[in-house]
Amino acid sequence: MAIAEAIARSGIKKQYYLETRGDVLLRNKEVFRFWKKLGLEYMFLGIEAIDEEGLQKFRKRVTRRRGRLRRDP
Repeated sequence: MAIAEAIARSGIKKQYYLETRGDVLLRNKEVFRFWKKLGLEYMFLGIEAIDEEGLQKFRKRVTRRRGRLRRDP
């Protein structure tokens, strides 16, 4: 968040993109909202598995239920 705040203070106007995991997005919604205000245009979400077996196989620390994404109104 410190980098985003420094960019906001300096008035830099750019377009940004990032790569992240769904669980990181869900835990840090306010950070991603702030980056959107700064110019975040694209977000690439890593999706390695669609079922519990696959998540366990890849040793992900998220369950299907916890990792479910939904769009906030």
